[in-house]
Amino acid sequence: MKVKVKKVKNIECGAFEAVELFVGAVLNASIRGFFERFNGGEPALNVFDVGDDNSSGINQFIPVSEVIAELKRFEFRKGFIPIAWAEGGNYVAVDLIDGCVYFVDHEVLDRYVKLSVGVDAFLDELNPTSIDDVVLKPGQVIKTWVNPNPIKGLKGK
Repeated sequence: MKVKVKKVKNIECGAFEAVELFVGAVLNASIRGFFERFNGGEPALNVFDVGDDNSSGINQFIPVSEVIAELKRFEFRKGFIPIAWAEGGNYVAVDLIDGCVYFVDHEVLDRYVKLSVGVDAFLDELNPTSIDDVVLKPGQVIKTWVNPNPIKGLKGK
């Protein structure tokens, strides 16, 4: 993995077993290893391809202790568990049967885009990025507006 991660959390005793019991499947060594290295970690600014014409980034890797809560919050396909919160309220999830990693679009029913053949391959494809990587072409920005007094609306709240 090329992206640096900070704030990795310790795994609570019994967390793996709780997820396995909830989903009715065993977390393989690759998935357990992922959580052991990146549990709840916050990667530096990053990007990964979603299909041929889109991209996204990871906001935070989901701690194994929060996987069950996410499974209750969002209806994933059977046999899938979320491993990361992606930009825009989306998820990155792993199929516990074949180990493949998918981008899960929370706004489009059952939209799963295959990202890689496994967690390690996904991590290898996660690329560091920077705001400086965004290049605007002349004429691309037509109009902007900046609130001259952004604090005024917050007074009294």
